[in-house]
Amino acid sequence: MNLLVFWIMILGIMLIVMPICFSLRTINIRKNGEEVEAVVVKNILRRGEGERDSSFASRQQRADHYLADFYAGIQKKGIQESPGSFQPVFQYRANGRTHETTYYVSTWPPRYKVGDIERIICDRRDYKRIILASEKAVGIFAFIAVPIGLALIVFSLLGHLLYIRG
Repeated sequence: MNLLVFWIMILGIMLIVMPICFSLRTINIRKNGEEVEAVVVKNILRRGEGERDSSFASRQQRADHYLADFYAGIQKKGIQESPGSFQPVFQYRANGRTHETTYYVSTWPPRYKVGDIERIICDRRDYKRIILASEKAVGIFAFIAVPIGLALIVFSLLGHLLYIRG
């Protein structure tokens, strides 16, 4: 099988399997999880791939100052560049204990301010695994990714048949 056709097929399979697994996990947490109120205790800068601790620490400091200005509504002269994307850290009480976890979605500008309250659903087997009670994007992602994955698989099979026939 042509190597390109093989990798296109693998990509198609991944585009089908990943959203289905993610959707099943989300459905399970919604069905069996515990809904609680969580407060945002901080926004952390997402670490870049291969970034050293020393460079990340200095970038986090610059980002903290940037966020302080951003929240205060201070507009600097010229175009402000984002220092990166931020992930909220939620603190909540579930199962009689206080938990703190970083949400997996990072955004710029930060979606939450420190002190914002959000309803979350946490997995009863692992209270660090959470989803937002208002989260609907999983279904949308699956409806987009699965048809694209199916199309990639069909095109890779057709490409393989054409490759065999010469």
